[in-house]
Amino acid sequence: MNEEVINKWKDVSPEDITSKPNWEEGWELVHADVVKVHDASEILKDYIGKRFRPKANFIAFIKEKTRIKFSETKSYDALFSEIEKKIGKEKFFSILGIKDLEEAEIRSQLADVFYKALVETTWMHQFSPLYERLTGEKIKIKRKVEKKEPAYRLAFSVDENEFIDAWTDLYKGEVLPPVIPYKNIVIGPLGWLKSLEKREKEMFGLIFGLHSDIIRIIGDKFDPESQDIIIGALLGIIEQIGNDPNKFELQDVIGREALKHLKEVESEQDENIRFAKSVQVIHVYLNDENLISIINELIASKKISGPKIHGLYERYPYSFSDWIITKYGIFKQDPSWKRNPNKKLFELLQKKFKKEDLEPELKHYQGDSPMSLLAYCVKESPKEILDRLIGGIPDLRNIAKRLGIPAAKMIESKDELIKLILLRLGFNIPPTIVGISQYRKLLDEYLSDINKDKPVKGIMRDVYVETENLLRDLSYFYICWYSKSTDVEKINEMVSELNISDKPFQRLTLGEHIKLIRTLNTKIERDHALKKRFSADFGKDRILPKDKMDILDTISAYRKPFIHPDTDETLPDRETCVQIVSDIQNFSDYIEKEGIFPLVIQTKRDVTDEYGISHYEVVDDRDNEWWIHKGNVWLDVPKLYFMHSATKPVAIRPVIIEKIF
Repeated sequence: MNEEVINKWKDVSPEDITSKPNWEEGWELVHADVVKVHDASEILKDYIGKRFRPKANFIAFIKEKTRIKFSETKSYDALFSEIEKKIGKEKFFSILGIKDLEEAEIRSQLADVFYKALVETTWMHQFSPLYERLTGEKIKIKRKVEKKEPAYRLAFSVDENEFIDAWTDLYKGEVLPPVIPYKNIVIGPLGWLKSLEKREKEMFGLIFGLHSDIIRIIGDKFDPESQDIIIGALLGIIEQIGNDPNKFELQDVIGREALKHLKEVESEQDENIRFAKSVQVIHVYLNDENLISIINELIASKKISGPKIHGLYERYPYSFSDWIITKYGIFKQDPSWKRNPNKKLFELLQKKFKKEDLEPELKHYQGDSPMSLLAYCVKESPKEILDRLIGGIPDLRNIAKRLGIPAAKMIESKDELIKLILLRLGFNIPPTIVGISQYRKLLDEYLSDINKDKPVKGIMRDVYVETENLLRDLSYFYICWYSKSTDVEKINEMVSELNISDKPFQRLTLGEHIKLIRTLNTKIERDHALKKRFSADFGKDRILPKDKMDILDTISAYRKPFIHPDTDETLPDRETCVQIVSDIQNFSDYIEKEGIFPLVIQTKRDVTDEYGISHYEVVDDRDNEWWIHKGNVWLDVPKLYFMHSATKPVAIRPVIIEKIF
């Protein structure tokens, strides 16, 4: 695997300073035979502009330090040239309090990280705790613009060792994420490190910090053993960089730095901090494309189990996200506004077939050969095109492998191969409908495995993961109903206002979902208007009765040793595990029969008859067909939704919430 991974990975472009600053010509960043020239003055302009704001403050600062007067009317380029002549570059850097141009660049980016990347909202606080820890001053920020001044102050004055101590403590307290990668620096428990490659901001990471979605996918979708193997493989590649950087077309200094960072990781005794340091080092030397390649190769070589998902694929973290997780590997589609799947299908066919090979298929399409083929790809079903034109399963496997799914060699189903290829090209495939009926089937399988004397640790971990997902869906449905909104930011704010957690909804634990349901129960019981609305929509006076909430509390009490295996708590015995699963089965049976857990529906058709009456045709998670009267309901094909309806099989004024997880 290593040679293949190296070949896929070696084309990254590290930004490594290899020449001294020169005000006129700039300084060089070299990787292999490609030379990039950056203007040194632009870096200093950015640094000085952010630190001093406006130019007059910078002029006054230089005058105070040197007793030399410089004109405010001169451009920065002219000022830098004059300063160099009068005091020299080294003294100039010394006056600014920086070692070199690289530190100026990093400090500027640090200002952006503190201002733009560290979250400060009504539902989540990351910047103010860090600021207070490092300065000893309390700060309250109501608007983002109020964050700029303290963020810049921190960036240009903070000592790196003090920063490391503060970050480590706040990460352990679950205030900060393990790391934040921003542009070409990565901040975390190792301080601020320059990455080999500039990253785009992952603003969706504001869900919970900004570390790579792939790191979160590893934690959420792979079993613990596979997680350890993946992290070990990633660190193994970095060790190869350290031992032989030239093999990756990197300079020796980068190799030495890599080994130094790995030594810091290995010497860390605290398991949580060691994980965070590992993640930071991984972000420094590997980009998302590298991570995907390594993980997919591990799956293909059967060194790890595939991700745990329902059906062929899932989008992550939301149903509208670009990340695609399949049993056979991970990949990321282009953003929806950039996707052109018909064109990609056209390009695939154009490479595979000669013009004359497709004459029967294109005889009804006028125009020259390329345009008629494109028209064919636009009009015909992409699934039927692949089914008709591509030979057999071996051919489809090869196409899937070329598209970055090496584990396609294991796939026996033609239908799965075609769907994976279409997803890789950017098409949307109707997602698998997963509701409480599918969850209950899983519980039956888990209980059967426990009774067959299979090891309970892994089984019970899966039980708790699936139960947490079930309660996440249940609490999401009712918090959206309560807040009359499906906006993620608003839901996060509501979770904070209800004193459930300052974490975003997506990261709530089993116990926090139980707390949220209990809190909503109390709100409904005590607020007359809310109780009336709830009764009108659901025909009940609360979400769950007390005895069912007590069952959830009992189930939650046994969770920790299965989800956090590093704890000192003793695992419950097999008999207790059987009782836990039986209790969950009884609970799930109750919420299904009582209609407390909503149906999961998928829109099949949007229909308007000859009389102008419109309705949606949908199917639920038990394959029951429904008609939904349009009224004020607007659904998209083939999205998934939660639905509660008092009427069946025609839903009149149902409660419908989009299923985003």
